[in-house]
Amino acid sequence: MTTVVDTNVVAALMLPTAANAEVAELLRQDPDWRLPPLWRSEFRQVLLKYVRRRIRRTGTAAELQAADV
Repeated sequence: MTTVVDTNVVAALMLPTAANAEVAELLRQDPDWRLPPLWRSEFRQVLLKYVRRRIRRTGTAAELQAADV
């Protein structure tokens, strides 16, 4: 089964959130995820919020953005 996921789901998997374990379990159960074409742009906005709130450093955010997901 293929699942289209929202950028917020990817963010919950890749960033420190209360939903990390739940999203990781969803991915384990259904590893065939598809992302909308704009997900990287949307993910950059999420990362920017984390950097501004000092939850993530700029370098770490850049590494996450460059990750091949």
